[in-house]
Amino acid sequence: MTKLALFVRYGVEARVFMNEATRDRVKEATVFHTVQSSQYLKRYAQEYGVELCHIGEGVTEKLNLWGAWFNASRTARNRLNRRTNYKHYSILQNHRRPSDYLKGNRIVYEYLDWMHRRSFRQYVSPSLIAQILDRGIGEMWFSGYSSAANLSMAINAKKAGCRTTSYINSWKDYYVNNHVPRVFDELRVWSDTMRGQYLSANPHLREDHVVVAGNPRLTALCQHKPVHEADYYCHKFGLSSDHFILYTALNPKVYDREPDIVKLILKELKASLGDHAPGILIKTNPMDSNPGRWDELADIPNVGVIYADWEWDAEMDFNLPSLESDLEWVLDQYYYHLHPC
Repeated sequence: MTKLALFVRYGVEARVFMNEATRDRVKEATVFHTVQSSQYLKRYAQEYGVELCHIGEGVTEKLNLWGAWFNASRTARNRLNRRTNYKHYSILQNHRRPSDYLKGNRIVYEYLDWMHRRSFRQYVSPSLIAQILDRGIGEMWFSGYSSAANLSMAINAKKAGCRTTSYINSWKDYYVNNHVPRVFDELRVWSDTMRGQYLSANPHLREDHVVVAGNPRLTALCQHKPVHEADYYCHKFGLSSDHFILYTALNPKVYDREPDIVKLILKELKASLGDHAPGILIKTNPMDSNPGRWDELADIPNVGVIYADWEWDAEMDFNLPSLESDLEWVLDQYYYHLHPC
């Protein structure tokens, strides 16, 4: 079997690549990662039998000038074509700008695409290629495709003779940036609908290179068989019924008044259903620097709070849950009856 490598830049890729759905395939794989030190990543490596290899240099965190210009042209072209642009949690205004007719012009777009591809040599790192060759890697998996880190790592993997495979995380990948660089040999998508959208947006992709294969993370969620019944789990988190609403909190920098929203939900449930109201299980956000703001709600009957047990490094933009916290998340998904989004 081809020696496999996994690329972990932001931490969350570990959840996609290392779970019960992939355990047999990733055993003895190499995980190339950029974070200096992560105790939780070491725990994942021990649990799933993979080798960790820290990349000291070679992975680019920012696109070069041609890449930045090409992205600006792509965004302008999306506005001209009435495609909605997304960024994080916000829908950007789709108003056409006078400059879009120049930046988003087809000839300008294709020229910048060509120049960016010609500039890929700037991302080549002999030391990184040597690390890949030394371990005999034949295939490398990526989560997503649009970050500068994924692009530069894939370019070096290709130089080392690896087959490169990118898993799509969700539709958000498509709406944030639907352009797939020509350094990925295979794109693994969720459905025929998603496959058609990617092929339409990327005429350079061969049809047999875009495969409906799902996502290992979703497969693991669907295949999970809990050891205990719902009542055991609900009792653990202070819920008096096995019917509950799962409330996953945002980063407070996006919206910081969510405890008030939960209080309003509780009030309406009590008014409508009385003693038959379901419980609420709140999962705090790992980027919340003040999780104590949820303590007041934790003291309310039939309300439980799971405080995020994650490593979060804002400077490195790295976040990863503990194995125990990730299992709790799987159980949350298995037992909840309603999940407000």
